[in-house]
Amino acid sequence: MRRTNSGCGIITFIIVVMTAIVMLFQGESFYVLYLMVFLSIPLVILFLLNLPDYFKHNKNKTLEKKIVSKVVLDNSLNNKKEAYYIKNESLIGEITSQSILNKLKQNKTLEYITINCSSRIEISSLINNNPNLIKISLTGPFWLKDGIIPQVKEFYINNDYEINNFLIEINKQSLLKNLTIISSVLVDLDIIDDLFNKLKEIRLVNGLNKIPIKLFESNTLTSINLSGNKIQNIKLTDFHKKTLINSKVWSLNLSKNDLTNIPNEILNIKTLKQLDLSYNPLANRLLKKLVKYHKEIVILNFEQMEVGDRIFHPVVKRILKILISTSLIIIPGLVFENLSLPIIFLILVFISYNIFD
Repeated sequence: MRRTNSGCGIITFIIVVMTAIVMLFQGESFYVLYLMVFLSIPLVILFLLNLPDYFKHNKNKTLEKKIVSKVVLDNSLNNKKEAYYIKNESLIGEITSQSILNKLKQNKTLEYITINCSSRIEISSLINNNPNLIKISLTGPFWLKDGIIPQVKEFYINNDYEINNFLIEINKQSLLKNLTIISSVLVDLDIIDDLFNKLKEIRLVNGLNKIPIKLFESNTLTSINLSGNKIQNIKLTDFHKKTLINSKVWSLNLSKNDLTNIPNEILNIKTLKQLDLSYNPLANRLLKKLVKYHKEIVILNFEQMEVGDRIFHPVVKRILKILISTSLIIIPGLVFENLSLPIIFLILVFISYNIFD
């Protein structure tokens, strides 16, 4: 488990100093000197052991600067090359102007289009010239002059401009099985109402603050990805009683939202085999429940797993460390009245630093 820093070492050190002061008042200065010598030895050893790491760290920083400079230079040289390529019936890369896309319209055997742009580019002519298209992936302000003729199986659209115009054409795709919509512009899901009983997988990133009910009413959807939205809670009152019971969903991704709780009705969907709740501010009590009872289907990030697995709360854990550290220092003093075995004393203090880590 990952080590975390705490103030227990400082507290232990203070107790050692207090013990030394008490011994001085009792006239046992010889044992104080003996104790200080043994305390200083590990500090000197640690200092010497860390010297090589210090010089190595500075050397690595210099090397990293050289590597970054080289990468920047290489990137500037690479930018002079074409930003796209065609290989194995696939068009991949960046389209920088409408004139470049007009040249690409000569290709009529494309099966996969995965392109992006930074300026407005009309795309329907390229799509319609390739009737064998299987997958279309568009990122940027592409726009449509005409409808989309080819019937594709996968469509990925990341567009903040004319997203709803694209959805009108996407809704006509009778063979579509996988749809991804990413947009900061509010999407009207009613536009693609015909697709919900055709799609198998859907991903929506649209600043949603609640789960669209119609996704669970679909007879075909098995994978729903709503990661990266703004969903804060799931209201069961929004769902019909039998909606979740009859759902066909086996994979539900709700990661990177603002959820603090998950209803049992979601966890108890019969077909559900994978529920991603990572990077949500879930309550600690819920995390413990998920780890204990739903570990086989729930996906959590490392920090959430730590909370779900831990036995003690951090505050309780720190108190225990302080108590144990204190007892492991006081007990040797009680057993060996004049601390005649300082080596054992130091070993016990060292153990106290590591207990419960």
